[in-house]
Amino acid sequence: MAKNKVWITKKGKRLPIKDMGTSHIENCIDMLEKERKTDIAVYSDLVKELETRNKKKADKPEEIKDRSEILDLD
Repeated sequence: MAKNKVWITKKGKRLPIKDMGTSHIENCIDMLEKERKTDIAVYSDLVKELETRNKKKADKPEEIKDRSEILDLD
């Protein structure tokens, strides 16, 4: 996870990457790619944070919606 890494907004506000929403991170990555600024450090920090979140999401077990799936009540 991106520790002590920050995104600096147009207005100069410093946002810790770890506190940013996932869609905000995705939008920042898209903007940097469109501006061809993928060689700056914050780009890789954003990408690493997004990959970490996606991995955690993929590792999370699927929610069981129907108890009969557990109890095999068929």
